[in-house]
Amino acid sequence: MEPALLSIVAHATQHDLERRTPTARAVYDAVRAHLDSAGHDEERADAHAHAARRAADQVPSARPDDEAGLHRMALREAGLALSLKPGHPAALEVVGELLGKPPSRLPTSAQALADHTRHLTARRGLREGAIARFSWLLYIPFIFWLGLKNVGLGILLVGLSMAAGMFELWASRHREPSKWVMRSAAVLALASMAPLSFVLGPYGLLPLVVLASLPALLLNLDRRGRHWATGAAMLVLVVPAALEWLGVFPAYDVQDEMVRVFPAMVWFDETTLRICMLTVCLACVLTSARLVGGMRDTLQRNELRLHAQSWQLRQLLPRATRESEDSSV
Repeated sequence: MEPALLSIVAHATQHDLERRTPTARAVYDAVRAHLDSAGHDEERADAHAHAARRAADQVPSARPDDEAGLHRMALREAGLALSLKPGHPAALEVVGELLGKPPSRLPTSAQALADHTRHLTARRGLREGAIARFSWLLYIPFIFWLGLKNVGLGILLVGLSMAAGMFELWASRHREPSKWVMRSAAVLALASMAPLSFVLGPYGLLPLVVLASLPALLLNLDRRGRHWATGAAMLVLVVPAALEWLGVFPAYDVQDEMVRVFPAMVWFDETTLRICMLTVCLACVLTSARLVGGMRDTLQRNELRLHAQSWQLRQLLPRATRESEDSSV
């Protein structure tokens, strides 16, 4: 409390009746006169700046749970001081110091906003993934044009892709997709690509599609989820290769420095093979560009919003400090 107000309170609570402020009206008049005095705003600004400095000095030694509260208190007091006396040097010093050293642990309200943004990005990624999975339906006429050799394998390929797409679409409708849902969606999406090993063997189209899809899947996963997805991608490549090597699903024959491929799902001739390889390569490029590009656009929008908010906060700093920070960029 300000010294002048403390004096008024002290006189109003004196035990000696002769020294005590006689009436409540007199106390009111004294407070009103203090509030109307010319130097009151400056005194209040000094008091708020002092409180801000006291809170800021406690931040380095505070527990993580108390750090955000002290930051909030110091910035609020400094803001009150600046509202009473713009350009108050002590208040500006506290604001500049705290803006340069944010809390080590994200405050609860800020964490909630960060989680909301992360969930929006994850839902967008799930929707894009579902579209990519459903796009396999566009290749059905192409497969029949090539000539379907094994109907069961064709149904397996399309069926797994549709199942993965439906799961991603279902997960995208959750307001807050959990980590387990995101991990499961990524693993199922990668597993749905395994039947491609029956087209040109485990070293043909399968690695292209996995490599084109994996970066977009990793963007939406936590650390453990990225480990899961990486492991699933490796298994999708290793298991068909091992089965082919063991002769369970033979796809290659090497003789006289020549490699013969035995596709199990579709028929190929010289022309259709080239068309199929080119089509799949182009599709992988376009799919990867769409998935990763869409996620990059979302992240860039969030990044620009953070920069705009940071710029607004820097306007509270003294001109010399702002110019020094801007020139260092």
